[in-house]
Amino acid sequence: MGFGTKKDKLASISNKTSHIWQRPWWKDLLMTFIATTFSIVLTFGTAALIDKRQKEKSKRQMVMYVLYDMNRSLELVERSDSMLRNGLELQIEVARDTSLFEKKKYVFSHYIPSAHFDKTTAQIFSSNFETLNTLDNVAFVEMISTFYHDRDLYEDYIIDSCQNEFNQNAQHLDLETTLEFSYSYYIFMSGTIWDALKEDFQQCKELMGVSDEELAAFELKQRGKAGSDASLGDSENKHIMEMVENDARLNSAIEEGRSGGKQNEK
Repeated sequence: MGFGTKKDKLASISNKTSHIWQRPWWKDLLMTFIATTFSIVLTFGTAALIDKRQKEKSKRQMVMYVLYDMNRSLELVERSDSMLRNGLELQIEVARDTSLFEKKKYVFSHYIPSAHFDKTTAQIFSSNFETLNTLDNVAFVEMISTFYHDRDLYEDYIIDSCQNEFNQNAQHLDLETTLEFSYSYYIFMSGTIWDALKEDFQQCKELMGVSDEELAAFELKQRGKAGSDASLGDSENKHIMEMVENDARLNSAIEEGRSGGKQNEK
């Protein structure tokens, strides 16, 4: 029995293979395999794409929250700086005319800054390494750390120190201690640290490509959620200033009344 040529064997194999391909069940199996493979690739590919987009969205949201918190902190620093400057102006006014001291000595308490920074965001970034890794920007993370460090300095050297000095003086409030209060020093320190905070904030925006318009839109949305709290804060500040003005008017009227009474006695 002959073995045949290699050509004959290849032809035989080809014929057998062609018969297999022509069978209906083989075609169904092949189509099922292709469909299943395509479905798997599509499912995992879509899931990976969705996951990537979700991570990018979460990352952007996180960046906006940080910048929002920074901007809120800067607003509190600005308000604190303004209070110190108003206090200095009142101090100068009393120094020029010491007779005003008795009328206005209690007004000074309204020009002692008492900013309360929200520490939530800073604590998240200082304790959660996963959050830091999510941002995937070392320079930005370092700048966040710098900002919150500078903010802590402001709270220590300006807010706390100023309140401590005022509280000590309040125990023996007189003209001399009032005129010696360190408004000028606190204003110097406030301006120095405020400039550093503004620079940190600006660099953070540039590093993450956040425009002023994008941040303003995000802040508008966030403040809309907490609109009642913001309104209460603005209302409280308005009433404090009104109280200061009313106290000054009342004290002035009391002095005028006393002066008038003395003249009538004469």
